[in-house]
Amino acid sequence: MRIGAGRFFDLGQGGFESLGNHAPTLVNFTNQPLGSPSGGSPSTKPLAGGGTVLGAAKDYKLPYTWQWNTTIEQSFGQQTFWAGYIGALGRRLIGWASSLEGGVASSIVLSNAASSSYHAMQLQFNRRFSSRLHMLVSYTWSHSIDNLSNDVPTPSLFGTDTLLFDPRSRGSSDFDVRHSLNGSIIAMLPSPRGRIGGLLLGNWTANSIYFARSAVPTDLILAPRANRPDFVPGQPLYLYGSGFPGGKSFNSSAFSIPPDGLHGNLGRNVLRGLGAWQIDFSLNREFRLSEGASLQLRSEAFNIFNHPNFANPSDLSTPGRLTLAPGPGFGSSAQMLATGLSPINAVGQLSSLFQIGGPRSMQFALRLRF
Repeated sequence: MRIGAGRFFDLGQGGFESLGNHAPTLVNFTNQPLGSPSGGSPSTKPLAGGGTVLGAAKDYKLPYTWQWNTTIEQSFGQQTFWAGYIGALGRRLIGWASSLEGGVASSIVLSNAASSSYHAMQLQFNRRFSSRLHMLVSYTWSHSIDNLSNDVPTPSLFGTDTLLFDPRSRGSSDFDVRHSLNGSIIAMLPSPRGRIGGLLLGNWTANSIYFARSAVPTDLILAPRANRPDFVPGQPLYLYGSGFPGGKSFNSSAFSIPPDGLHGNLGRNVLRGLGAWQIDFSLNREFRLSEGASLQLRSEAFNIFNHPNFANPSDLSTPGRLTLAPGPGFGSSAQMLATGLSPINAVGQLSSLFQIGGPRSMQFALRLRF
């Protein structure tokens, strides 16, 4: 048995470091010397930028998180079973409030208004069936809840009556995955007898990793102030059928627009999109060239069964958020998962070529080790 707990502090500077909301002074230079970012001759007079004013609320403090875990591990011969409970409470997390002028945020105040909680049961089974076969399976059942999932949200979405302070903003986190199954299998393939057969087909190792997860949430909003719609009683939230990508779509008839100036009764992140699963497979063999050198041959197939995984129905520029717009195609996925995880103009996201949820792809490699 292992038990651990701790309190961890954050720098709380995400809003100050990640956005240009500090009214910068702009100067253009010409004839710059090589390697000098600010040398040369100014081509224009210093121009005070019209950026949004950003500040911290009175008594702004560092965010912190309580984390704890309890795990039990038991071995039975060649197999090991592991069970654990993991919890975390985020407190004094960064919250936002902004004032809008002409639809543009003119001032933003960071506060400690946000909070979060996370609880999970984690199970793992690890078994070596023989010297040639090994299997690992893990399952997580969890729930992450907060009222803001990003410490650097888009300021224009929040007005003086920001949804952050609306009790209905507390719900499942944007990244909440309720069920997650992962595993791997490693097998050394049997070598055929015979000199030629052993030379060509011997000493190969097969590896497979797989994952399956339930759907993450989608937040349904109304343009342009990010209010939420009303839920229409008696209407199903989802429609199912082979005509929808992934076999599922949000039902536009289940939502209505509330009276002007009012927030609807639909909570944050109530809707769930599409789940996903994928299996990757690889074969590799190492050829000994000498005592200190070897050549490794690898062939890898990602999503080997070419299973289609679709992204949640969402605005193309903002994954996880969908603007209500009843009409043909509303509520249906418009892109594959790999593309949805690589939104346009999103800094730090991986290319869709390297994301999970893409079509089947294969690669081959030779590696010389010496």
